[in-house]
Amino acid sequence: MTVKYLIILIAVSLLPCSLVSGQSDSTKVDSTQIINNQTEAFLKRLLEESATKKQQTEANYEDLEIDELIVSSLITKMGNTFFDYFTGDFSWPEAEGDYIIVISEKPFRSNTTLVTITVNDLEVFQNVLQSKDTYLQELALYAQQITKMYIINYQQLILDLDGEDRSGSGIY
Repeated sequence: MTVKYLIILIAVSLLPCSLVSGQSDSTKVDSTQIINNQTEAFLKRLLEESATKKQQTEANYEDLEIDELIVSSLITKMGNTFFDYFTGDFSWPEAEGDYIIVISEKPFRSNTTLVTITVNDLEVFQNVLQSKDTYLQELALYAQQITKMYIINYQQLILDLDGEDRSGSGIY
């Protein structure tokens, strides 16, 4: 019951034909009217089915929406260890909105790398990674605190900007 049936029904409805009942020539039945009625009913049913399928699909996509995401763009062992410590006990703060945290790194002097954390494409944290395990743990905890505070402050800023004192009547 898709486009194939629709094309067949439209083609049949466009063909001029008339049916003759078995009694006499004076009682001809207008077949184009019958076919048009059937085509119209079929098209209405097809549109209703299409609308319900579209609503079901949109409902399924709403379930797939990702509100909070942490992306790793790290390439070194140090960077991946930092990422493991950062995400190990990370808890998202109570805030409305969609947040994407991207942790990336760039080569730096000697055997160190520069790690950068961005939240929704805004740089929040940047520091040099060293190969000491205790240093990576402490730095990951500090980066968690900075990132959480940024998200909370950003949420509060948005609420303050959308407050009643900032909305006007539109009349100058």
